[in-house]
Amino acid sequence: MTWPLAGGQVILANLGLNEAKRLVVVSNNRRNRALGSVLTVRLTTSSKPPIPSIVPLQHIDGMTGVACCDDIIEVFEDEVIEVVGALSPSSMSKVGEGLAAALELN
Repeated sequence: MTWPLAGGQVILANLGLNEAKRLVVVSNNRRNRALGSVLTVRLTTSSKPPIPSIVPLQHIDGMTGVACCDDIIEVFEDEVIEVVGALSPSSMSKVGEGLAAALELN
């Protein structure tokens, strides 16, 4: 794994919950280079309500499920297990909208 991570990368991270969590990096690359952590949102295949902060992943991402933009998690370098992919620019744009909805920035 190469540190720093970049926005849009999908990672597996051990957050001390006895299982790896799948997350997408949402912090900007400048921040990621300056700090020893990244900001992420949780990805899940669990059923979630259709609200603006829950973003369905697109077929082009090669993954199923949703990005839970109201579940922002700071992840440190030593918690990252591996990079498993990346979301498409169009999906990241939708994740940005989901973050804006979660933080009431609209």
